[in-house]
Amino acid sequence: MVRQARTTNGLSKSALARASGVATSTISRIEDGTMDPTVHLFMRVMHASGQSVRVTMVARPHLAKVAGTAVHGDELDWTQLRALVDGLTADPLAVPAAIATAPTPTGNAGWDALFAGLAEKLAHDVSVPVPPWTVRVPGSPEPVVQHGTPRMIARARREAPPEWQRRNIWLSRRELWRDQ
Repeated sequence: MVRQARTTNGLSKSALARASGVATSTISRIEDGTMDPTVHLFMRVMHASGQSVRVTMVARPHLAKVAGTAVHGDELDWTQLRALVDGLTADPLAVPAAIATAPTPTGNAGWDALFAGLAEKLAHDVSVPVPPWTVRVPGSPEPVVQHGTPRMIARARREAPPEWQRRNIWLSRRELWRDQ
């Protein structure tokens, strides 16, 4: 970001360093990724390059919280789960905290298995340990399947992530993950 802001505004590293009140080597280290500046320093450098920075606080998503609000009897609010996956795809560093806490059992074994399988898939996607609570959640006694034509159901079975297949969840990953 700093390099882009600097070059877009026609500044050399030394000119940006002077305008920011830092050493040229500091600008170089920030641009090379060998230094993570504080928020204050980053904002100062960006301002000196002619850019404005806005910091927004956003609550991090948590699977346990989403699971607690997404289940309505036998119905599941897929929009909330997709929003969770979207948020964690955009911020993979948030995954460990987001999946650490077990959701409260919903009373629906299929949904509980789906949440555990979702936590496992999210962990595998970002190469972090699977949360221990997931091993205590059994697979669904009845298959959880996508509604639709026989062809759609067959496709979902082929595309179900292994973490879901082991739990008798036969939904395409596309139900929650958007293709990038």
